[in-house]
Formats: sequence, C-alpha cells, structure tokens
Amino acid sequence: MQTNLRYVWSLLWLIGVTYQASAQSTQRLSLKASLQKALANSREVQAQKLGRKATDYQVKEVISQGLPQVSAFGSFDNNMILPTQFLPGELAGQPGGLVPVQFGTRYNTTAGVELQQLLFSQSFVAGVKAAKKAQALSELQIRQAEEEVLYKVASLYYGIQVLLKQKQILLDNLGQINTLINTTELQYKNGVAKKVDITRLKVNKVNLSTDLDQVETTYAQQINLLKYYIGTPENETITIEENVSTSVLTDYTPSFDKRTEVQLLYQQQELNQESIKQIKAGYLPTLTGFLRYSQMNQTNELAFSGDKANWNETAVLGLRLNIPLFDGFNKRHRLQQKKIAMAQANLRIKDTKTMMATQYQNSLVKLQKQQDILRKQKTNVNLAKEVYESIENQYKQGITNLTDLLNTENSLKTAQNGYLKALVELKVAELEFVKANGKIREIL
Repeated sequence: MQTNLRYVWSLLWLIGVTYQASAQSTQRLSLKASLQKALANSREVQAQKLGRKATDYQVKEVISQGLPQVSAFGSFDNNMILPTQFLPGELAGQPGGLVPVQFGTRYNTTAGVELQQLLFSQSFVAGVKAAKKAQALSELQIRQAEEEVLYKVASLYYGIQVLLKQKQILLDNLGQINTLINTTELQYKNGVAKKVDITRLKVNKVNLSTDLDQVETTYAQQINLLKYYIGTPENETITIEENVSTSVLTDYTPSFDKRTEVQLLYQQQELNQESIKQIKAGYLPTLTGFLRYSQMNQTNELAFSGDKANWNETAVLGLRLNIPLFDGFNKRHRLQQKKIAMAQANLRIKDTKTMMATQYQNSLVKLQKQQDILRKQKTNVNLAKEVYESIENQYKQGITNLTDLLNTENSLKTAQNGYLKALVELKVAELEFVKANGKIREIL
C-alpha cells in the first residue's frame, strides 16, 4: 500500500514539474516586450556599441598625446678606429706643421631616461574636440541601428498578428462548411439534396484546409524569424498578442530634424569643421618641455663596473619649440579636401530634408487612403456575411440551391481576404508614417 502511494505521489510530482517546465518555456510577448528584447539581443546594435567603445579608446588615444611621455634610451659604441684630428704643431713642439691626434675612448656606453610634456599645441586641442565629435557620431550610429531593428520587428509582429486573424477566419469558415456538409448529408438522405452537392462542399473543405495549412506554415516561419530577432532559443515557445487593432500613431506633426539620418549628417558636418580647425592649427608652433637624465661610461677596456669603469652623469632641463615653415603644401591640400567634404555634406542635408518631406507627404497620403480602404473592406465583409447567412438559411430550408450558396461563400472569402490585405497594408503604412516623421522610437 505504501509502495502504491509513493508511486502515485512520484507520478503527480513528475506531472507537476513537467507542467511547470512547459509553462516556463512559453512566453507571451506584447509588441513593446518584443521590441525591447530585439534591441537587447540585436547583433547589429551590439556591433555598433562595440564601435562606440572603440571610439572611446580613440578619444583616450588623442588625449594621451597631451600627457607626460617617458622614454628610456641606451647605446653602446665600439670605436674600433678612433677618429683622428690634426692640431697645430706648436702645441707639440713642432712649429709650422700639423700633428695627428686621436681623441676619445674605444668603448662608450650611454643609458638614460627622458620625460617630455606638451606645453602648447593648438592642433592637440582641436584633435581632442574632433575625437569627442566622433563619439557623438558613434552614438547616432547606434541609434540608427536600433531604429532599423524597431521597424523590422514591428513590421514582423503586425504580420504575425494578421496571420492569426486569418487563421481564425479560416477556422470559422471550416466550422461553417462542416455544418453545411452535415446538413447536406441529411438532406441527401431525405432526397432533397444531390450527392454531388456533398462532394462540392467537401472540395471546398479541402481547399480551406489547404489554405489553413499554408497559413500555419507561414505563421511558424514568421515566429521563428521573430525568435531570431528577439534572441529567443528555438526550443522555447512564444505567442503574441492577437489584438491587431492597436495603433502606433501619436500625432501627425512632422519633425525631420529629429530623424537620425539628419542628425548624423549634422554631426558629420560638425566633425568636418573640427577637422578643418585641426588642420589650420598645424600652422601654429608647438612647445614641449623635456627633462633628460643619462649616464655615460667611457673606457679603453670593456668594463661596466669596478675601477676600470668611468661613469659620469648628465641632466638637462629644457624647452623645444617647433615652428612649421613649409610642408610642401600638405596642410593646404588637406584643408581643400575638408572644404569640399563640407560642401558635399551641405548638399546631402538639403537633399535629405527635401526627400524626407516627400516621404512624409507620400506616407500621409498612403496612411489616409489605407484607413479609408480598411473601413470600406470592413463594411464589405459585414455585408458579405449578411448575404451569406441569408443564403445559408435559405439553403437549409431548401429554398435555394448549393450553387448560389457557394457563390455567396466565394464572395465572403474574397471580402475577407480583401480586409486582411487592407489590414496588413494599413499597419505597414502606419509604421512608414511614424518612421517618416522621425518618431519610430515612440512605438516602444
């Protein structure tokens, strides 16, 4: 008896654990949750953020040029033949002639350390400012990558919602066709309907089942794609909210300057301006302070310590001024290149703003048209349903024939497909409009 109870409790525990694991592996995601997960797991966004870190190190690299620079140096010379110089003979008791004399020692060893500190460089100051502008540019590139992810995932999410709605419509239609088949089979037994009527209804049922299979296949593929974007493992099950009527529209006021594409161009223009300042600063002098300490060992025999070693110290504190005079027009040519880049950027800004205004107007026209089309398609579906239900009742009562019912059913299916198509196009139009007026991030 105890063994049986133990078995029952073990079985119940196993069922509970299995159910809990199943529940934990299923996620129901809202649009906002899907977008947040996609931003957190997007490899493109992560790559841009790594680029941002690289830019941070570039700024530190530029700043490091203004910090103290310490270097060590050393040398060892073996003067196998000492240099000879000629001195006046009067110094050696040989007036009127020249006396050859060798100076120096055979072995010379030098070791030291030097500290340098940049004291003044306008080029360095401009370089730091330019590097910080590059940081801001990198931030905008991250933002642009995030907006692309938001647009892709939102479009995919809405597409899946419409697929779920299409699936439900097909299931409802299958339920209706099954009811009709049962009714027609009963009529056939009573001699009211023909066997061919049952066959025609079953053909329609197979067609609906095939459509349902295709929708379910597409749904599974789109769900897998959504998993890829949001970083969900393939072995986990996800579901989404089925309410497709939620709109992402906020207002209709365009704000082109908020669009990341324009801000990127502005930031690139500022970066060009800082680069021009940096090049111009190259014409100014630079001042560097230095402190050098070294020791030198001069011997005729190879010795680094002991009585035969002759070490002596030197220390120098000084300033080094560098005044550029002529560089072969290098800076001049670089300056002209940057000025051309500035002019190109101005043209791109003007062209981009004009293009954005056109995109906004086109997206607004499309949005309003799709809203109108959806309203008409919804009314059309309601009318088609009324007609179908009326003909269906007449068919059940034996007043009308199956051909009229099937024709009405085809009209209803056409209206339903038209409604679903209009619904998809409306959601796409909403996203395009939100993106066109620079507010794609507001869907979060």
